[in-house]
Amino acid sequence: MSLKENNSKLIRVTIDAYNSLDHLKKRIGMDKLTYSDIINVSTAIADVFFEKDPLLVKSLANAARVLRLRKKRGDEVNILQSLVEEYRNKILEATDSKVAKKIIVDAIELLLDEGHIEAATSLLFEYKSLLDNEQFKELSTKILERQVQLRGKVK
Repeated sequence: MSLKENNSKLIRVTIDAYNSLDHLKKRIGMDKLTYSDIINVSTAIADVFFEKDPLLVKSLANAARVLRLRKKRGDEVNILQSLVEEYRNKILEATDSKVAKKIIVDAIELLLDEGHIEAATSLLFEYKSLLDNEQFKELSTKILERQVQLRGKVK
């Protein structure tokens, strides 16, 4: 799929948001991932986590907005670093391994349903340690089946 006008949108993001996307892209370490893939991964995780703790997600979103406005007024703020420092423990406390596993599985399935196979694959391997062998095999199979489906539509 190409990024022609009918299936893409041009958005403007702050340099901090761009740097956050770039940081996550480099951290995941998959050269073929696009910023759109990174946005989809982040959105899928936030969307699934919202079901678990909507107040925390809203609080995090509001904090991001406040930090962006502070930066706009000239304060020296690293938005990503500030958010991670302030919310890391709250996020970790809100998730135990069972909840984290469910969030990751749901996010992978959501990405697959929306056709984002590379992003789903990236999540699968990034969080393989949270999954038991059976879940890993099941999700791997779903990813392969989705790849076959999409390849069949392309031809």
